[in-house]
Amino acid sequence: MDRYRRYKETGEDERIVFVSDKREHYRNVFDKFFSRTCKLTHGVPIACKRYGFEYNTNPVERYNEDIK
Repeated sequence: MDRYRRYKETGEDERIVFVSDKREHYRNVFDKFFSRTCKLTHGVPIACKRYGFEYNTNPVERYNEDIK
């Protein structure tokens, strides 16, 4: 909450960033609990791994689970 208050006072955007693939239930939960205090960005979906991308969001999503 300190980062959010600092963002509201100074305008410097240092909010916590959650990274996920573009699944709808992640967006719904994020909007319900964190939409005002954090940011959500989307990485490479898991299905894109077969199209030649080298990385996907699995390691980052693993850290999101640890932060809870």
